[in-house]
Amino acid sequence: MVLIDADPNRPLEAWSRLRPLSSQLRIMVDDSAETVIDTIEEARAGADFVIVDLEGTATDRIGFAVAR
Repeated sequence: MVLIDADPNRPLEAWSRLRPLSSQLRIMVDDSAETVIDTIEEARAGADFVIVDLEGTATDRIGFAVAR
């Protein structure tokens, strides 16, 4: 499973530093509207499940991620 932290506040990245992650869980960080789709596609190639954490306001990044 891959978690993509696409929130500019990077809460998943901060959370992942609190304790070691399971070997079955990977965190990727990408808060750029220009590259978030590529990051999602890269994650999909190597994982059965991809969860994208987005900020709570309407942005292009959210539209791109939801479309994927």
